[in-house]
Amino acid sequence: MENKIKFSEVKKVYTGNADEVQRGYFAMLKRLQKDAAAAEAKKRAEVAALAVADAVKAEEAAQKHSREVSGSSAKEETKAEAKRAAEEAKKHTSEASKAQKEAQKEAESAFRVCSADGIKPEAVAALADAMQRKNFSAEDLSKDFLLHYLPERFNAAQQLCSRKEVQPEDAEAVRKQYEALPEMLLQVDEKLYIYKPISLFTANSLLSIFFAAADKRAKLQKEAADKRSEAEKAADKQKKAAAKYAKFVELQKRAEEYFKSEEAQQIAAQQQK
Repeated sequence: MENKIKFSEVKKVYTGNADEVQRGYFAMLKRLQKDAAAAEAKKRAEVAALAVADAVKAEEAAQKHSREVSGSSAKEETKAEAKRAAEEAKKHTSEASKAQKEAQKEAESAFRVCSADGIKPEAVAALADAMQRKNFSAEDLSKDFLLHYLPERFNAAQQLCSRKEVQPEDAEAVRKQYEALPEMLLQVDEKLYIYKPISLFTANSLLSIFFAAADKRAKLQKEAADKRSEAEKAADKQKKAAAKYAKFVELQKRAEEYFKSEEAQQIAAQQQK
């Protein structure tokens, strides 16, 4: 799929196929993990197929060069080198082809696992595209990932919750409403939130939470990179300033040495006459 297609539309191709039932957190997480594994396996197979195509082109070029050289007046060592290169290219093509077949076998096996839930090939392809856009991997599908990047979505019992901010004018009424369930309210700084544990998920609702965590990770990584960049710029500026000062000190030293020299004294004496 081309990147000009909106992310939401790409994701919808997958979730539209996967949202036939609602499941508990762990059941839906297991479903997503199977589908994500199939999506990644599909991508690996596609990459392996491209590698084979490149290897075939390289082999054809090497074989053509070897034939041309062998029929020319080139030195024997040149002919031998061209032949070795052609053989090496052929070997590389064979290895790439073997890897591609293995990757395709793994992709088909992974798809069989998730197809039991009715997933379609185009849905797996869409999920692979969505994951690639979010720089997200199947390994990220874990509770620890969410706890690390979206801790605000969990209550004290570490249950994944919906989170709704209470308007200041409604705070008193909400506190009375939840007097028997105080654990559903959380005060963060000066804001009050209602936390409702989510018991059932669709593929879309849970995947959206994981992608939100991926966005948070990307934001933190960018901020860290920006800080490193600013620190590097400051260090470079300081280094240039130090070099400039050192050059000034060196010029000053040379000037002092010159004025103390015999030549400078002679010139000064002539100017006074």
